[in-house]
Amino acid sequence: MVAGSTGTARVRSRRAEMSDGVRAMRPRDWPEVAHIYAAGIATHNATFETDPPSWEDFDNSRLQDLRFVAIDETGAVVGWSAAGSVSDRCVYSRVADHGVYVHPDHQGRGLGVRLLQTLIDASEDVGFWTLQSGIFPENTASLAIHERLEFRVVGTRVRLGRHLGRWRMSYSLSAAVRGPETPPECRGHKFRLRTLLAPLGRPRLATAQSRDDRPPRTGDLRLLVW
Repeated sequence: MVAGSTGTARVRSRRAEMSDGVRAMRPRDWPEVAHIYAAGIATHNATFETDPPSWEDFDNSRLQDLRFVAIDETGAVVGWSAAGSVSDRCVYSRVADHGVYVHPDHQGRGLGVRLLQTLIDASEDVGFWTLQSGIFPENTASLAIHERLEFRVVGTRVRLGRHLGRWRMSYSLSAAVRGPETPPECRGHKFRLRTLLAPLGRPRLATAQSRDDRPPRTGDLRLLVW
């Protein structure tokens, strides 16, 4: 997706930090980061979360090399981006799930693109090969930002979860970034799940006739892949 060598990625990252007001996130940024996170949550179209996490939980779930803030001319934090590993399994060791949030008063100024581009550059720099995210269809601004940076919709997850009393669907977006030329050997690696999943029965595809007000049956996996 992103052309250029790892060295080029480092140059782009440094240039973004200097010219676009984007820098690495620091622990002391958390109050402002949490405030922006809460503003995104309040739209009901940014995340399933209903409250920002604690700094400890955020720190433990996001990779230190892949979290950034955008600052304005006064030094105030006006946006952030961060990514965390999707799995402890070796074969997915350089696949990250990410999020980008911009303060409501600073949206429409290109900050989201800058934050996401910086995240892409940094992910290349530390050897990741895929970035992915789940985005609600209603979040058109985020979809546009990701499309601009060549993310592709690779699937639609129907009735992914209940949110504020209704079923929500989500687009799965993915982009291949320039990772290592040779993937790591993973033989003999023990798989450890971060998230416990309920037992699933035989999956069946959702159809256009599926009613969104009807709860899925036990063991029903509703996944429509494009």
